[in-house]
Amino acid sequence: MGPLPEGSQDTINYPGMRDALTKANEGRQWTWCDIRPDAVVSLTLWDRSANAQRTQVGFVPNGSAFNLTAHWANYLSLYALVEGRGAEVPFPGTLKAYNSLYNEASADIIARCSIWAALHPEKAKGGQAFNIADQAKAESMRERWPRLAAYFGLQGIAPSEYQNILKPSEYIAKHSAVLEEAGVKSSPVFKSEFLDSYGYYLDFDRHLSLEKVKKAGFTEELDPNQSWFRAFDRYRKAEMIPG
Repeated sequence: MGPLPEGSQDTINYPGMRDALTKANEGRQWTWCDIRPDAVVSLTLWDRSANAQRTQVGFVPNGSAFNLTAHWANYLSLYALVEGRGAEVPFPGTLKAYNSLYNEASADIIARCSIWAALHPEKAKGGQAFNIADQAKAESMRERWPRLAAYFGLQGIAPSEYQNILKPSEYIAKHSAVLEEAGVKSSPVFKSEFLDSYGYYLDFDRHLSLEKVKKAGFTEELDPNQSWFRAFDRYRKAEMIPG
């Protein structure tokens, strides 16, 4: 895939970063490559022009506006406290988004791929771009949401287009006193209403091919469910969500 169409590049930083690295690399002995995830579930990069969002599965000990993992951890742990364990919790989005295919990348797999690239400059050089994800197999929130909800003792179910339910940020605001009573130390996720859009904007298939990076030599894969669970475990250990 070549560069973005003219005009689309004006709203994102990546093309400019690539240009700066390419220029800085001229006549130098060092080299570089571009490791590209789609869904990275603690850091989310939003490209408004392409209607695309990137999410990262990992632990970030703050209330970042780009931290979907913390947002959903707050929401699901609070939902279990208010509604009770075993309660049904609909996916916060549309049915189309619930069924769209993607493959997320954990912070762990991105780090391991980056280390591999640094140790193999003969294979990852010259500004090459490599897609990365926890696994090559594409899945959807139809598979993922029930597993995430189950971590908190809930039953994750499909969204209902006719249900008048609060979005996660609205639900958290309404019941914030419950989290305070539970002794949660986390500050509210900054601009959490922005993260509510995840289940509405991302209603298209966006899974990445890992063929290139695997042919180059990086063949590791992780269970994406376990990547989410590890991130949730870290939030619990930090007492940012109820234990």
